[in-house]
Formats: sequence, C-alpha cells, structure tokens
Amino acid sequence: MKAAIILFAFVFISLAFNSCKKDDQPIVKSFSGKVQKGPYLIGSTVIAYELNENMVQTGKSFTTEITSNDGSFSFTNIEFETPYVLLSANGYYFNEVLGQNSSGPLTLQTIVDVTDKDIMNINLMTDAIKPRVLQLISEGKTYSEANIQAKTEFLDFLGVSQTSTDDFDQLNIIDQGDLNSILLAYSLICQRWTGNMDQSSLTGELAELNSKINLDLKDNGVVNDQNIINQLLNNISTLNYNNIRTNIQNRYNELGITAEIPDFEYYIGLFQIKYDPEVVLEYIYPLMSYANFDNDPGPEYLNLLYKESTHFEVTSSYSYHVVAATCPVGGSLKIRIIPNTCEDYEGIDGCFIDWSVYNGKWQRVYEDGVWTFTAKVQNANCTYLFNLQGRGSATIEYYEGDMETPAFTKVITWE
Repeated sequence: MKAAIILFAFVFISLAFNSCKKDDQPIVKSFSGKVQKGPYLIGSTVIAYELNENMVQTGKSFTTEITSNDGSFSFTNIEFETPYVLLSANGYYFNEVLGQNSSGPLTLQTIVDVTDKDIMNINLMTDAIKPRVLQLISEGKTYSEANIQAKTEFLDFLGVSQTSTDDFDQLNIIDQGDLNSILLAYSLICQRWTGNMDQSSLTGELAELNSKINLDLKDNGVVNDQNIINQLLNNISTLNYNNIRTNIQNRYNELGITAEIPDFEYYIGLFQIKYDPEVVLEYIYPLMSYANFDNDPGPEYLNLLYKESTHFEVTSSYSYHVVAATCPVGGSLKIRIIPNTCEDYEGIDGCFIDWSVYNGKWQRVYEDGVWTFTAKVQNANCTYLFNLQGRGSATIEYYEGDMETPAFTKVITWE
C-alpha cells in the first residue's frame, strides 16, 4: 500500500511538472506589418521588445528594417516568453500633406498581443493610445479590456461615436472602411501644410504635438488642452484635400501598388463639427472680403460672387474686386467666370486684371478665356483679388458639391 502511494505521488508530480513545462513553452512567431504616417521609407528601423505581464520590458528584443517604401517590415521565427510585445519604429516617412519625404525621423509605437495575429501595423493611432493602455493596465484592467476602452475613448476624442471591433494595428491608410478613413483623417490633421521654403521643423512639430496628445489622453482618455484642439483645427484649415489625394495616389502608383484612398474628408468634418464653434455648414458668398494673405488681410472689396450683386461700377482705369467664398465642411466648390462682352478702356486690352493676390485657398486655372476657381480647403474663406476695367459682362457659374450642372448662375455687368 505504501509503495502504491509513493508511485502515485511520483506519477502526479511528473504529470504536473510536464504540464508546467508545456505551459512555459516559448511563443515562436512570424509576423509582418506596415509603419505609416504616410508610409515609412526603406531603411527605417523596427524593434520588437518583449513585455512581461506588467507591461515592463524583459530585456529581450529583436530588430528589423523596413524593406519597401510602402512601410513594410517583417519578423521571422522570433521567440517570446509572453504574448505581449512593444513594437517601435523610427525613420523617415512620406508626408502626404506636402507630397514629399519628411525632413526628419519620427518614432511611432504600438503594444500588441501577438497570440492570434500575423499582421501588426504601427501608426499614429496605435501610438496615441499606447500610454492610455498602459495606464489602464496599471489600474487593474487586462490588456484586452484596456485596449477596448482606450480605442473607444480615442474615437470619441475625434468626434466619432462608435466602438472599434478591429484593433488599430490592423488599419491601413489606403484601404476602404470607416476605421481606415479615420486613421488617414487623423494622420492628416496632425500635420499642417506650409508653402514656406524652409520645412525642416515640420517633423519636430508633429512629434511634439503627438506627444502632447498622447500625454493628455493618458490619465482619463480625454484631451483637455484647448491649445491642442486649436492647433489641430489650424492644421485642418491649411489642408488641400484634392492635393492630398493626388499625393497619395501618385506615391503608391510609383510603388506599383493600387491605392483605394478612403473617405477621410468626412471624418475631418466630424472633428471640426465637434470642436469648431464657428464651423461652416453651408456655402457662403460674403458681400465684401479682403484679398491678401491671412496674416495681412488688407482692406475689404466688393465680392463678385455675392449672389444678389449683378452690376459693378468701375471707378477708375481699373477697380478692385474679389472672388471670395467659404466652402462648408464636407463640401466642394468650383466657380467658373465666363466673359461675354468686353469693351476696352483707354486702349487697355481685356476687362479683367489678375494681380495674383490671394490667401492661397483658391486653385485658379485660366483656359480658353474662362477663369475657374476651385476651393482648396473647407471651413475657411477663399479669396482672390480680381480687378475689373472698361465695360463688359460675364456669366458666373457656381458648382457646389459634386454637381455636374451649376447650383446657381448669374450674369454680371460692369462699367
């Protein structure tokens, strides 16, 4: 009997030991992903840091490089003792706002559970929620619980009232779908456009803004700093959505990749609606407007686009007027000015004088005698100095939204 008990105990201990050994088997994992602000460039570094159950680095790490200008990286048969990994990417990226490579490197990170994933992407949204996830875990939540809560809070910050079933590390700025649209929208509003020749500070500016957002979200999942909101709204006011689409499309065409650019404009609009107390939701054609740059607007002049005005006086050899309008959030606007008649004034040819004085928010094209003005931005006044001289008439067509026929047409005269 005593021998039987000893034998049973030996078998039990052996089974328990073998079971523990099985549970402690390392995780051998191969996975790939993409790093995107816009896409990161070849040679950028990606490091996978192993984390313990308290989300502290164990000291084990693996390094790889991005192998394509679409931001692709991969790890093959790397061994972890836990399923939690911090992925950290550092390098230059394609700036989709400017249509050129960044002036400096940017670091983005994500925390992932590698258990059931073969694709793990790194982007501004994974980076934004990382500190919040760590904070929630420190308060006693599981990784899964913390990840779900941080995602929901972040979407609410952006003005999106929905929950996320997909993790942010599964998103791609050139794929269709709501969350991909949101990722691209957020990537865009974090970086402004500038026409200045010296753009060397833009990446540093982005890194600073990104850090401020992440830290503000960390404690309660809310951005309380109004300065951050104001900076994002200002960034939006500089964006040319048409140019951005062209920049992204051209970049991926160069890489031989078919890009289906998602509907980012809608989600930028939601952010503006949530935070901008003066958000514009209808087309505006003011009676008068300035003509110069925003930082030096100068005097106001009569607006040729004011719908009730059809006759204008030319008080000298030429008379200052403007082409001015505000395109609403979510809208698009094109104006065509088609000359009908023109009588020269004191031998000066033509009835329009284009001084090319404007605030940078119209795209102007002159072709076959017709001036076409296309709004480059939404929720901001587009204005252009456009002088009249002599005596004449013209038809003005207003194309609002994606309409193929004018929403409004008028004929103006001047003398």
